[in-house]
Amino acid sequence: MKIRKAQAAEVFLIVLLLVLLAASLALSAGYLNNKNVENKKIIDEENGMAVRALFPSVTNNVNSVFCVFETGDDTDDDGILDLCDNCPEYYNPEQNDRDNDGKGDDCDFERNGGGNGDEEDEEESEQECNPGQTRSCGVSNVGQCSLGTQTCQASGTWGSCVGEVNPTTEVCDNLDNDCDASVDEGLSCQPPTVAQCDDGIDNDNDGFIDYPADPGCTNRLDDSEFPVNTPPEPEPTTPQCNDGIDNDNDGFIDYPADSQCTSRLDDGEN
Repeated sequence: MKIRKAQAAEVFLIVLLLVLLAASLALSAGYLNNKNVENKKIIDEENGMAVRALFPSVTNNVNSVFCVFETGDDTDDDGILDLCDNCPEYYNPEQNDRDNDGKGDDCDFERNGGGNGDEEDEEESEQECNPGQTRSCGVSNVGQCSLGTQTCQASGTWGSCVGEVNPTTEVCDNLDNDCDASVDEGLSCQPPTVAQCDDGIDNDNDGFIDYPADPGCTNRLDDSEFPVNTPPEPEPTTPQCNDGIDNDNDGFIDYPADSQCTSRLDDGEN
C-alpha cells in the first residue's frame, strides 16, 4: 500500500513538473513574440542584410544574433531593409538608437525615450543629407527657367542652389519669361518697328538707302532719312580728243594728230 502511495506521489510530481515546464515555454514564446514586434534592428555581419533581433538583450550595433527577415525593400539605400531599419527613410547604416525606443537617432527627433540624448544627438538629428549627395533645386524647368543643383556639404546640410534660372516679369519678346508655359500672355504686344535708317527703303527718295549710305542718317536707329539730300554731280569725263586713246581706230590719237579732232575739248574723234 505504501508502495502505491509513493508511486502516485512520483506521478503527481512528474505531471506538476510537466505543467510548469509547459507554462514556462508558453511565457517565453509570448515574450519573444513581443520583442519581435518592438522592431529592434541590427545588421547581420555575415550577409550584410538588416534583420530584426528576437532577444531582449540586443541593443543597436550588435552583430551575429539570430534574426528574421532576410530580403525586402531598402528605401534609403543604406544597406538595411525597411522591415528592419529603425529609420527606413533616413540613411543610417549605423542604426544608432541611444534611447533604445526602437526609433533610430536620425529620425527620433523628440527623443522621448530619455536615454543619454545630448548635443551630439541633436547634431545628428539635424543632418539633412549625406556629404557629396546632390539634388535638383530651383523653381521651374519650363520656358526660360531652368533648375540648378545643390550639393550636400561636409556639415550634412544642403549648399546653395547653383545654376538655376528663376521666373521674371513677362515682357513682349515672344519668350515665356514667367515660366508658366505661355508666351507674352496678358500683354498687348505689337510687331517691332524698324527705323527708317535700317529698313532697306529709300524713304526720302534721294537715291541713298539707310545708314551709312544716306547722309540724313546718323545711325541705324535713326528713324528719319530726312532732310532730303541731293545726289552729288557725276565726276567729269575726259574728252576723247584728249584721253590718249585711239577711239576711232584710224591710227591717230587725240588732237592734233587725229584730223577729226578740232581741239582737246572735242569729245569725238569720229
